[in-house]
Amino acid sequence: MRVRLRVMKKLAGGLIGWFALCCTAAQAHVFPYSTLEFRVTPRALEGRLTGNVISFAHPLGMMDTARLLERGFVNQQQARLTRAINSKDAGLRVTGDGRSLTATIETITIDSEKKTLSLQLRWHWQRPPSKLAFHYRLFAVYDPAHEGRMLLTDADGATTQNLFTEFAPRFTYWRGTRQAKWAVARAYVREGLHHIFTGYDHIAFVLGLLLLGGTLGRLTKIVTAFTLAHSITLSLAALNVVNLSPKFVEPAIALSIAYIGADNLVADPDRDWRARVAFLFGFLHGFGFAGLLREIGLPQRALGLSLFSFNLGVEIGQVAIVLLVAPLLAALRNRNVIASKRLTVLGSWALVAAGGYWFVQRMWFDG
Repeated sequence: MRVRLRVMKKLAGGLIGWFALCCTAAQAHVFPYSTLEFRVTPRALEGRLTGNVISFAHPLGMMDTARLLERGFVNQQQARLTRAINSKDAGLRVTGDGRSLTATIETITIDSEKKTLSLQLRWHWQRPPSKLAFHYRLFAVYDPAHEGRMLLTDADGATTQNLFTEFAPRFTYWRGTRQAKWAVARAYVREGLHHIFTGYDHIAFVLGLLLLGGTLGRLTKIVTAFTLAHSITLSLAALNVVNLSPKFVEPAIALSIAYIGADNLVADPDRDWRARVAFLFGFLHGFGFAGLLREIGLPQRALGLSLFSFNLGVEIGQVAIVLLVAPLLAALRNRNVIASKRLTVLGSWALVAAGGYWFVQRMWFDG
């Protein structure tokens, strides 16, 4: 019996060793990711895409991957590979200054030992654009675990790296030219404007600061104090100096809205603390803005410019709200004081209710 057990143990050990060896050998011969090498030239973006034949078989709808190691067969598939590369949603899509560029395959290199294909690609243009945007899902759409490792070399020799995944298929590159800097400034001012006008919680907070009224200059100073504070924490968070979890930041922002509403209800008419309150809560809201910038991304060559432009866009949006709302509140106050006070009370209670609702939602119901 003991002899049989020893034999079975040796047999099991041998099988496990053989299986591990096979897995190791398989991994040694399979290229587990794709690489993308780009170079910006005066007339074109040159690229080289390398991946294993199993990955390339998916977009071609093939089962027999061995045929992709045959030169004649691969040459016949060049048109299909070109269509797959230029696929809008499941390819390697490149845009320059917002204009879609079409890839052509110059050559295809087969490595039979590594079982890989390398496609030499070219995207033609009249002159190099200021902004290059990449959308890469050629293989990840079939294999969610697939990664694309990118290296881009600009005309001046500057290099940039990026990792494409199923959850991060996009990458934007701003080139180091004067036109690119202006493009960065315009784009991030627009993002700041867009965020302030679509961020209902930030709008609610700003409106809460305006409900008690005041001169146009006074209200602008209050909103600017808010901008100054959130600019500080936004910059620190965007540069990864200080980071707070959204699980804390988002509920806390909701509480700040409820607080500003409650503060309006008990405010001392002889003391206006709104600028200080706005400044203190501005630090918190800055971390909220940083979450958006992480999604958009910041160009490494223009960090300062992009941060300044985003904050400028936010400030322009907030001042626009002041210029729109403050005269209306002042006109109501001059025409009917009682109605103005009722609006302030109702608006403040609405802020308390909204802030409380968002707090509960973000604490316990937002995944």
